[in-house]
Amino acid sequence: IACVGVSGFGNGLFALDKHGRPLQRAISSMDFRSQAMVEAFSQTQKDHLTRHNLQTSWSGQTSSILRWMKTEKTAAYRDIAAVLFCKDWIRYCLTGVIRSDVSDISASGLYNVLEKRYDDEIFSILGIEEIGLLAGTPVISGAFDVVANSLGSGLIQADQLCTIMGTWNINISLSSTPVIPRYIRQTILYADSSQYAVIDSSATSAANLEWFLSNILRKPGDYELFNRSIADTSQENEIIFTPFICSGLANSNPGGSFHRLRNYHTDEDVLRAVAEGILFAHRYHIENIIQEGVSVNSVLATGGGSKNRN
Repeated sequence: IACVGVSGFGNGLFALDKHGRPLQRAISSMDFRSQAMVEAFSQTQKDHLTRHNLQTSWSGQTSSILRWMKTEKTAAYRDIAAVLFCKDWIRYCLTGVIRSDVSDISASGLYNVLEKRYDDEIFSILGIEEIGLLAGTPVISGAFDVVANSLGSGLIQADQLCTIMGTWNINISLSSTPVIPRYIRQTILYADSSQYAVIDSSATSAANLEWFLSNILRKPGDYELFNRSIADTSQENEIIFTPFICSGLANSNPGGSFHRLRNYHTDEDVLRAVAEGILFAHRYHIENIIQEGVSVNSVLATGGGSKNRN
């Protein structure tokens, strides 16, 4: 073994106490506990943050969760000694060293992406001035899983787009200049920080399939049934599925639903609707990226959903 590298999902919160122990259970980027607080942000606050961090504020973001903790879990918040991301926690377990990297941090809402630096004003707007790194702390190694996945899949030039069909519905393209979000979720720094990653996303992808196979059909991992359901596309599918069991297409949580179900529909009919709902959600985000003026001439499909032979 010459080297070990670690990647992991972005945002959420992995907090350590002063002894280097987990302060609480990790909070994932799928979490909605800060939703009401984010919705209460004034438009002035949101606009000011976006001008600095090139992010839209949302509930699973590290910055939002920290603000929520300060208000709702004050004692635990005061005991935070280090804020990590998923891959940082794994690397910490392997090495005992606390580190992060610019791609994860620039997606967290805590970083001035436009000027490529930490910005006290962002922490002040969020009301979490206590959070931050000590001066001189090096920030090295690893990458936001979205960035690592895209780079490893060959996303290296501006006319490409990488779509990741996993728990989240991730769609990412590159720009040589910063894009202030109008239609998309966020702009972050790419792997070498010389390019910007333009991202639109939601928790609406293959997690819907896992949920339906496991919780509804009670057939976890039955991908042969799924393959059969999408093999024949010659007939129009009557059923419409909205893939919002984890979140909406934007910063909302409407819940998923099936429309036009009939008593003659089979498991395969419903599974095909699930697949179509996932794909149309990806299309929605890709169209948002194009609306930002980003050119897309080729698409790289990755994630668990890309392994399907159909």
